[in-house]
Amino acid sequence: VSQSRYVISISNISPNSFGVIFFKQDSTGNRLVSLPAGSLKASGWALSTGVDQLDSANFYYDGTNYYWEAITSKNYT
Repeated sequence: VSQSRYVISISNISPNSFGVIFFKQDSTGNRLVSLPAGSLKASGWALSTGVDQLDSANFYYDGTNYYWEAITSKNYT
C-alpha cells in the first residue's frame, strides 16, 4: 500500500469465488484501504497500520456481495 488510501477493484470474478489479498504497509505505515462496493466485513475487521506490517484478508464473492474475513497481521522480518 503506497498511498494514503488504496482502493481495491476486483473485476471478472465469478459467483461463488474465494480469494486472498495481501496488504503490505510501506515504511511510513498508517495506510488505509477502501474495499469494493458490496463489501461486508466482520465486526472488528481492521488493517494493521504499523510500518512494514503484512496483513492477509480472505473473501468470498456470492455474485452480489464480498464477504471479508478477519485480517491476520504478520510482522515478517
